[in-house]
Amino acid sequence: MYNQKRKLTKKIKYKTVDLSSDHNCAVELAHWCDHVKDTKQSIKIKTDRDWDTETFLAHDFPEWKNIWTKKKVQMKWHRGQRALLLTYIR
Repeated sequence: MYNQKRKLTKKIKYKTVDLSSDHNCAVELAHWCDHVKDTKQSIKIKTDRDWDTETFLAHDFPEWKNIWTKKKVQMKWHRGQRALLLTYIR
C-alpha cells in the first residue's frame, strides 16, 4: 500500500480546438493536421452537434486516416466527446 510504484508514462493533454460545420471544415482539418506534424503536439478537434458525422466517418475518414498516417499523424474518432484526436507518430 505505502510503496506503490508510480506510473512512468504521462497522460496526453490535448489542446482543444473547435471545428466549424460550414464548407471550410476540410481546410481547417488539414491545417490542424499540418500543425500537429510540425509542432508534434496533440490536438483534440471538437465538432458541432449539427455536423454530419455518419457520412464523414463512413466515406471521408478512412481516406483522411490513410493520407495522414503516411505523414506521421494519427487520427482517432472519440464518439462520446464528438471529437477527432490528432497525435504525432514517433
